[in-house]
Amino acid sequence: MHITRRIDLARPILILFVLNAVDALLTIFWVETGIAGEANHLMDALLGAGVFPFLMLKIGWGLLTCVLLLYGSNFRVA
Repeated sequence: MHITRRIDLARPILILFVLNAVDALLTIFWVETGIAGEANHLMDALLGAGVFPFLMLKIGWGLLTCVLLLYGSNFRVA
């Protein structure tokens, strides 16, 4: 018989979301100040369109990932 344990992933998922938000903010800062460039062509295009579209996709994608991990963690694919 195979016994599955439910692991509490709330804290690691919250950390993942916070790190994603920090990454977005640092990317904006570094690109705007010329310290670095955005290597991802999609994100670079969004930054070219403005900070808001970039943040919406970056934070939205991170939020979707976190929600899927949190509520789908009992599936192996997650």
